[in-house]
Amino acid sequence: MKSTARVATLPIHPMLILVPAGAFFSVLAFDIIYLLTDDALWWQATIPAIAVGVVGGILAAIPGLIDLVTVVPRQQATGIGLLHGVLNLAILGLFSWNGWMRWTIGLPPSPDAPHLGLWLSVVGGAALAVSSWLGWTMVYRYHVGVHEHPEALDPEPGLRGEEGEGTRGLAAD
Repeated sequence: MKSTARVATLPIHPMLILVPAGAFFSVLAFDIIYLLTDDALWWQATIPAIAVGVVGGILAAIPGLIDLVTVVPRQQATGIGLLHGVLNLAILGLFSWNGWMRWTIGLPPSPDAPHLGLWLSVVGGAALAVSSWLGWTMVYRYHVGVHEHPEALDPEPGLRGEEGEGTRGLAAD
């Protein structure tokens, strides 16, 4: 089930998701560091990180949607793919709200009191962890977007006593 949104044989969606995932998890890390250090630079660094994450998420959603529509063959994989996509759209909305709120406030909040931006980062990070798990479930369990080679269908052919290359290294020493 090769990805239709690909460069040569490599699917585009898994390449692009690293940017928003890294940016959004960085926002959470920057918020925690700000709370621990009271250094406003860390809070200010969240704004460009959110912008990079939102733009990267939109770009990653395009090949993800193409693969969902053209590649996902099984009903359970389709359901997981839809949940993954809807959750990612919610994450984009959450971080967009977080970024807009931070941009309009301008000044960092007091590190003594938890601020809404921190809670949005925590919820967004948790949702992103769940969404990532769903995405990898589609890849590893249902092989969505993965080009399967015939030998990949039986990863350990020599373990059933068949002769040939699969039995290499199984002989007693």
